[in-house]
Amino acid sequence: MAAALPDRCLRHRHGADRIGELPDDLLHQILHRVASTPAAVRTGVLSRRWRRLWADLTELRLDSVLAPVPGIGTVDGALDACCVPTVTRLSVSLDHLPPWGSGLSADRVAPWLRFASRRVAGDLCILLPPAAAGGAVVVEEDLRLPVCERVTEITLWLGYRFRLRMPAAGTFAALTFVNIRDARMDSRELEQFVSCGCPRLEELAVRLPPFLAESVVCIRSESLRRLDYHIKNTRRLEVAAPSLERLSMSNADRAYITAPELGEVAWEDDSFNPLRHQFTETGRRLRRLVLTLSSTTAELLQRFYNVDQLIVDILIPHGGDGYKSFLENVDMLPCCDVLVVQSTSTSHCSIPSLLHLLRSSTGVKK
Repeated sequence: MAAALPDRCLRHRHGADRIGELPDDLLHQILHRVASTPAAVRTGVLSRRWRRLWADLTELRLDSVLAPVPGIGTVDGALDACCVPTVTRLSVSLDHLPPWGSGLSADRVAPWLRFASRRVAGDLCILLPPAAAGGAVVVEEDLRLPVCERVTEITLWLGYRFRLRMPAAGTFAALTFVNIRDARMDSRELEQFVSCGCPRLEELAVRLPPFLAESVVCIRSESLRRLDYHIKNTRRLEVAAPSLERLSMSNADRAYITAPELGEVAWEDDSFNPLRHQFTETGRRLRRLVLTLSSTTAELLQRFYNVDQLIVDILIPHGGDGYKSFLENVDMLPCCDVLVVQSTSTSHCSIPSLLHLLRSSTGVKK
């Protein structure tokens, strides 16, 4: 990097370090604009004074944006060298590592979470590679998430390595956004975390391995505005969220949603039963409804009279009986302004089913 700059750009004629003479605030602004923390470290070749400046940065971005990509030792070294009392962003992306021999045990990852608990006042993001390839069995270790009172956003994609254990007490007072994937959780700990530990939570996305046993999950939140829930082995899901506007869900055998402000629904299940899946205190109009439309999900369309944008992926089993069942069950669409139709069916029924949808819909403008 330094070799590309002429000597006259770096020093005066008498050898003075021109870059080193810049004020600290300006140097920090320059380093903040570098793509990642490892890249900021490498700017130390420009000037002796720059060699430790990166340790004063309030954003630690340990990801694979630039080569060489970081490893576990890079993360440990950066956190140990960090000199500032408050970090506004900690981003660790190791999803480039191979699943085997990566050394990502709970003992190695837990200190990163403790660092976040003490120092981060802003975003925390940790992305790990899958624990194994080819369906190999993985022994899940307990990984404990400490209370992070000043963290505002948490993203944890843990590669099916851990059982993520939530704190038994304490409040994530500033937390507004949570996205957790690929880590097993206890249903009671999850509902305690959301309902009692996050008073300002607005967005929650959980896409996790199945619960170890069939579970009942109750989520109660005054602040929650968006919920993405996808956990198998959920026997019953209860949601009471007066501010909830967007819902995406699957894998709940029974679901009872109380959400008077609900405006967008993405139904990712392959069936809908109005006796087992109920929306209470929710009106008959949606801004957006997304679903895989089949004979087993058609009853969801009858729950809403008006949908501004209806997005359906047609799924018809092969054979004449499947097509006949589709026609019988999908006999009326809600009134919608925009209708978007896709088809995963490769049978000869695709075009006739599309025409059937158009005949069943009213008020379509686009």
